[in-house]
Amino acid sequence: MAVVAFNCVVVISAYSQLDSAVPLYARVFLGVPIAAIGLILAANTGFIVLAQLPIARFVRQLPRTRTMSLCGGAWASAWLIGEVASLERGLAAAAWLGLFAVVFGVGECLLGATIGPLVADLAPPAARGRYMATFNLSWSLGLLIGPSLGGLLVGSFLRPSMWVIWAAVSVGLIVWARILGRHLPGAMNIPPPAAA
Repeated sequence: MAVVAFNCVVVISAYSQLDSAVPLYARVFLGVPIAAIGLILAANTGFIVLAQLPIARFVRQLPRTRTMSLCGGAWASAWLIGEVASLERGLAAAAWLGLFAVVFGVGECLLGATIGPLVADLAPPAARGRYMATFNLSWSLGLLIGPSLGGLLVGSFLRPSMWVIWAAVSVGLIVWARILGRHLPGAMNIPPPAAA
């Protein structure tokens, strides 16, 4: 359940914000053209398409919770790049947000290579379907809460601090992953060897 809760916070604080609060903030407060927002999101997707497999191969030797910590570190870095973008306007802000989207994609690749297989390995064979369904519920719950929370943040007096707030949450994910690493059964924290 701690892994499922971790993923729910990830979806609320990262994935949902990339798709909702970031484009809203970029368009309304930074004057980023709509076409540039599309290119920023395309840069994120394109990076994931190119980097997912190499990153997955790279992290196969790392403890899973270390990879989850690296994911939080990538996202914290991305949010701080977003803070720099918030100091710019128009195409200059778009360029910084393009870098934000690529660094954000690093975190997505790290997490994608790790958390789903971890949930599957934690599940007893007879309950694997229930474990995976609960894990998928964390995505639904996060996608339900995240955009509303992001919209409230962008529309509130905390808007100038949005990027730093999400960076702080990402640092919290690093700490959470390290705590998980101390509580997971040792064999579950080590990825299985690659098939020949």
